Formats: sequence, C-alpha cells, structure tokens
Amino acid sequence: MNFVLSIKELSSALRKFSNVVAGDRNKPILACVFFSISKNSCKLSGTDYSVGLSTQIPIKNQDEGSLSFGVDHRALYTWLSNVWNPVIDKKDEIKFSVNDQKCTVSISRSRANLS
Repeated sequence: MNFVLSIKELSSALRKFSNVVAGDRNKPILACVFFSISKNSCKLSGTDYSVGLSTQIPIKNQDEGSLSFGVDHRALYTWLSNVWNPVIDKKDEIKFSVNDQKCTVSISRSRANLS
C-alpha cells in the first residue's frame, strides 16, 4: 500500500511521541509508533505502558484499502529530522510504501527502509 502524508504534520506528531514512546531494548514494541491507515486518515499511536498517545493526520493520497503497521519511532524521527529542511524542500509530502513487512519512506531527495 502507498500513501502520502504532510511532512510538517508527521514531524509535529512524531515530536509529541518522543516523550511517550520508550526506547526500551528489552521490549522493542514500546519503541514503535503504530500507523493505522484507513480512508483519508492516518492514526498514530504509541505507549510506554504507563502513558499512551494517539493522534490523527489526514492522508493526502492513498491506495484503496486499510493497513496497520509499526515503525521504530527513533529511526523514523531521526531520519526525517536529518533529511527534511523546510527551506530547501518546498514540497510538504512524505511518501510511504508498505509491502510484505517492509516500509519505505521517501521525500524529494531521500529514501529510507524502515523494516
């Protein structure tokens, strides 16, 4: 499945999750942000088992269907922080492609595999 989100909205949401999602190496599930994709909406959720957070971002474009998957918060947030510059990147889009347990994200000049 392919879908497109606003980089600004995703970055803002991931910043909020930084205080909630744990970096617990013994329980890697707690280091993930979970994406639930349905018609025109992307719900992000995460927890450290004592605090949970959930937010929604509108989808700019998507394939038909629905999907749920998890991505390591630190990997996605660090990659996005390092490659996206709002002054240089005028296009406010991040593309996700999720297939067979593999998640690829891309912006205009960079791509990462987050499987």
